[in-house]
Amino acid sequence: MKKPIGRGKNPRGTVIIFTILVMAMLFAF
Repeated sequence: MKKPIGRGKNPRGTVIIFTILVMAMLFAF
């Protein structure tokens, strides 16, 4: 589940997306 998408370009955006994914998973469960 680790993909180097937008790595170095804008890590902040990637972190935000990852956080949203984690929150969605928590909501699902």
